[in-house]
Amino acid sequence: MLYFGINVFVSLFSWLHGLSPKLREHRVFYILMGAFLVLLIGLRGNEDEYTRLFIKVPELTSFFSDTRVALETGFGFAFICSALKTIGFDSQALLFLFAFTAIATNLYYFNKYTKYFFLAMLIYLSHEVIHHEWIQIRAGLISALVLPQIHLISQKKYKSFLVLLLLGFSIHYLAILSVLLLFLNHKYGFSHLLILLLSGLTFKLAGATTILIDILDRHALLPARVELYLIWDVYNYKVSLLHPKILQQIITSFVVLFIYYKVKYFRSNYFIINTYLLSTILLVSFSDFAILGFRSATHFVCVEPILITLFLNHFKHPKLMQTLTILLFVMISYINYIHNGAISEYLLFVRQ
Repeated sequence: MLYFGINVFVSLFSWLHGLSPKLREHRVFYILMGAFLVLLIGLRGNEDEYTRLFIKVPELTSFFSDTRVALETGFGFAFICSALKTIGFDSQALLFLFAFTAIATNLYYFNKYTKYFFLAMLIYLSHEVIHHEWIQIRAGLISALVLPQIHLISQKKYKSFLVLLLLGFSIHYLAILSVLLLFLNHKYGFSHLLILLLSGLTFKLAGATTILIDILDRHALLPARVELYLIWDVYNYKVSLLHPKILQQIITSFVVLFIYYKVKYFRSNYFIINTYLLSTILLVSFSDFAILGFRSATHFVCVEPILITLFLNHFKHPKLMQTLTILLFVMISYINYIHNGAISEYLLFVRQ
């Protein structure tokens, strides 16, 4: 109930902020809410893989002579653990550091890209944060890094982008997907985007992705990490297009394309739009392999809170649409936190 209560509280501020988005006080509450989230998530107790990995990582004096954890998780992640361990911190510091960096990055760019940053926060808290900052802290951090990467590419700061890409890759190998962002900084035509989205649906319905992966697997062309995912029976299963998250993202993508076609001004957000459509295409195309589909898609889904708040202004009655969107994501929060129990009961501090 705690997590859902927080989202209801944020939804109230989202509604008030929508009425008077220019009030300075809203940014103060936004910063305070962000600080509260960092403390809540960073100081939680858990018994997950990251605490166990932290215990296994050697201190810096032995780091390069014992690289087992580094090879498994990424040298950057292992080095951070080793450095924290060497100066006397436990795994709580690791959780806090990753929570602070990921949440601060997300909230900073929500504020940068949209004036309805409280609504973006609500969308973020309703589902994205569950599978990132609450559970998969490495995946959460590299997903948050997508936002500054988009900014750097749009500013043609490719060297800084490369540095951030390598940093992310050293934390989680999935960060290599950010290379695709280099192809998304282009204003594609409506018909091209529609064809790409429909191609993803066609791949799913025709089973083309399964056939392709089977061929690559038979010829030993799949990366070792992908092969590991494919034999992970607990998470590697088929997901229907009627799965709530997949269905929501498909509907949102078609709404985005409709506005993209109708409103020329909206097309200025093409980089954010392209990134979100890529997320949807990956999610749909690889839905027969749940872990591949969700992990690759959620890497780019960090743009969703921004994108939804951007297209709301293009409806005839934007304030009504904002209110309906708030109610929708409060309902999604209820489903995730109360009905599905996506997060276990809150525990303060790690028990080691």
